[in-house]
Amino acid sequence: MYKLLSLIIVLFMSININASDPINHSQIQSVQSTRLETSGMQNTFNASKNLRLDNALVKAVMRADLTAAKKLVSQGANVNATVGNGDCTIMSAAILSHRELYIYEFLISKGANVNRICKTSGDTALMQASKLPFTSPVDFFISHGANIDTQNNAGATALIFAAERGRTANVELLISKGANIHIKDFNGNTALNYAKRKNYVDIVKILRLHGARSR
Repeated sequence: MYKLLSLIIVLFMSININASDPINHSQIQSVQSTRLETSGMQNTFNASKNLRLDNALVKAVMRADLTAAKKLVSQGANVNATVGNGDCTIMSAAILSHRELYIYEFLISKGANVNRICKTSGDTALMQASKLPFTSPVDFFISHGANIDTQNNAGATALIFAAERGRTANVELLISKGANIHIKDFNGNTALNYAKRKNYVDIVKILRLHGARSR
């Protein structure tokens, strides 16, 4: 009985010594540290891969390459990718490069947000489209849920941009879709003010016909 008790005491002391052994704790900490480093490296690798895919998608959209865009999105590229160090959305930037709307329809079908804004200017894709000399992009973005009266960082709307650029057809289209002709930018100017200033007679007539008045 005494021998058995002695053996139990020895085993118990051995377990305690091993449990408090600093070498074992160091090994455990080393393994944990290695795992954290590996996880961090994997996250960095994934972020770098995602950035490459997003940049490639931006280039594909800018040149209206639908085949390349589809492939990149299938590989994980972000359909809400940005241009210019994250300043502007891919659709807002690319709409000024071409009017191949199938590329934007694809992005929207994959979850692209048509109302995302450019950080610096606050512009949306619809605002950029309203500056162009054709109506199809304006009609497209409105039909896909674009907020027609959103104001950018200067208070301008799509209608104000269209009037200021002399885009008569876009002015008519925006008004027919419910654009508010009375909104003022942060300088107190309406679409009518800009049309008068640029002497766009037809646009002035259209705006006045729909109730616009000078400030």
